[in-house]
Amino acid sequence: MRSVCVAVLGILLPLAAHGVQDFTWSGRVEPGAAVEIRGISGMIEAVASDGDQVEVVATRFGDPDDVERVSFDVIEDRDGVVVCALYPIRHRSRRHRDRGCRRHGSTGGDIDDLDVDVEFVVRVPSGVGFTGHLVSGEISATGLDAEVEAATVSGDIRISTTDVASANTVSGSIEASLGRTDWSGSLRFNSVSGDITVALPDNPSLDVRFNSLSGDIQSDFPLTIQGRRSFVGSNLRGAVGGGGPELRINTVSGDLRLLKKRS
Repeated sequence: MRSVCVAVLGILLPLAAHGVQDFTWSGRVEPGAAVEIRGISGMIEAVASDGDQVEVVATRFGDPDDVERVSFDVIEDRDGVVVCALYPIRHRSRRHRDRGCRRHGSTGGDIDDLDVDVEFVVRVPSGVGFTGHLVSGEISATGLDAEVEAATVSGDIRISTTDVASANTVSGSIEASLGRTDWSGSLRFNSVSGDITVALPDNPSLDVRFNSLSGDIQSDFPLTIQGRRSFVGSNLRGAVGGGGPELRINTVSGDLRLLKKRS
């Protein structure tokens, strides 16, 4: 694995309310591999690229003194590329022993005493997967044609791909448009306080499992329901078409909507 630390560029102009574009990365990622963005606070927007290069642009917003304390790190390996926004660690914090970019787990850092958002714009070539992780902020990954994964604690998630996707949020809604339904294993979408909308191509065959405390199901497709409802929640199983791969949905107070994908 090769890790390349990218130092934060000096602030050449006073930081305006619109922020400063101060980090860029571009390079080739082979089809079948993925580009992964890991942040703490801000926003991630991924869109399709016309070329064969992944392009990442990050803009920091916040107090000029705080902005200078946030840096970036890049990992390139056979699985693709990971770009992380790194926040400083407070000396009294024991939650993170180190600070660095990694493909799995926390990147380290605390935002309690910083007022800095990092907004990423990512151009993703055809066939390259995308993964986005945030603690606070929205994630949008639209117009892609490979597998997508997205997770945030506080924020909405919006996905559209010709492939499959999965998403997790605590406080936010999820909208996902999928291009195929022949995945292996279970495809999962989880939210605590938001609705989950999944758009599927015509004539899908899959099994649906829906667990919720107070949510309900709406479906454009005939859905044979099994399972139980009670005063304290629902644990429902259903089949669309002849059944098939499992679509697993978990919410606390959100509804599930299964829609026909628009052509």
